[in-house]
Amino acid sequence: MQAGQINMMKKTNGKKKSIVVFFAVLMGFVLSVCLFFYILRFRGLEQIRRDTVGSISGMQMKKGHTRDLDLGLDATERASVKPDPYPEGVEEKEGRVFYEGRAYDFKEDILTFLVMGIDQTSETVKEQTEGYDGGSADAIFLVVLDPYEKKLAVVAIDRNTMTDVDMYSYYGEYVKTVQAQIAVQHGFGDGTVKSAEYMEKAVSRLLYGLPINGYCAINMSAIEKINDGVGGVDLVVLEDLTKWDKTLVKGAEVHLEGKSAFYYLHHRDTGVFASAQGRLERQRQYIGKFIEQAKKKFLEDPTLPVRMFEELGPYMTTDLTVEKAAYLAGLAAEFDFKRTDIRKIEGETVMGEKYEEFYVDEDAMYELILEIFYKEVE
Repeated sequence: MQAGQINMMKKTNGKKKSIVVFFAVLMGFVLSVCLFFYILRFRGLEQIRRDTVGSISGMQMKKGHTRDLDLGLDATERASVKPDPYPEGVEEKEGRVFYEGRAYDFKEDILTFLVMGIDQTSETVKEQTEGYDGGSADAIFLVVLDPYEKKLAVVAIDRNTMTDVDMYSYYGEYVKTVQAQIAVQHGFGDGTVKSAEYMEKAVSRLLYGLPINGYCAINMSAIEKINDGVGGVDLVVLEDLTKWDKTLVKGAEVHLEGKSAFYYLHHRDTGVFASAQGRLERQRQYIGKFIEQAKKKFLEDPTLPVRMFEELGPYMTTDLTVEKAAYLAGLAAEFDFKRTDIRKIEGETVMGEKYEEFYVDEDAMYELILEIFYKEVE
């Protein structure tokens, strides 16, 4: 064999070795990234289990529903009436609910997170003096991950929902509890952790003591960053918003980017009765589209949730950690989701002495909680 041929073979073998080394390094990097995110997700699940607020045993639904009782009975007579018959052969146990002849158990593995859009346009979350300047929660949603059925659901709560709101002084001292729009609960506190925790308590109390696994309160100024972070969202405009953005014509098919997303999710004409409900419908529509788009982007780039979480840090108050965020994003990407899984608590808007008031339909809310958070005992 000639010297030239030998040199050629050496060069060829050298190239092959370089290619092998390159792919070995690449595979090692990919495996390292996968392992890193697996560890993040594992730690996230452990943290979520540890940090849950509320418990199944504390829920008020376990006593049964009494909607069919004659309201004309006095307190003693009503207390002597069983709310619902127990199904034959089904025993009572902690957390079990009996309703219209059926028994239901809470889905113990279900994960529920309170997500709020706060009416603050500052670039960063700023701690406020104790009192009532923490900003209103103009968007209130529960994001529900159900490992039992492998489903993702979202429950919308009207910001004008009348419920128990705890009032606090400028010194952070509890003053009293009043009936008011749930959105104002966030205003009491410091505009950060205390305000978010007050909201978490108020929402849980509204929903019969529902356990909540975490919260995230995001300033409305972050809408553009969130929207553009997944490449924007396509939708059909539900109501005319050309007063603020000429592209937002009712019925138009648009690709929301930048300020347009902010106007679509934040603005409303307060001179129009029940305009908060119209905005809530836009928010529900957008969330469905956003989740679909975010799931696609996550499959293309698994690091997206962690990067967005870190970028949104200055705009939000949350008890979620990067580990929790990584776990939840991975879980959500695996679960089934349809736009019909975006539900809302039904009720009626009326004009109060000064502001609009939304009163929930107690029967509908009770049944919605049973449907999403409970499974029937067979």
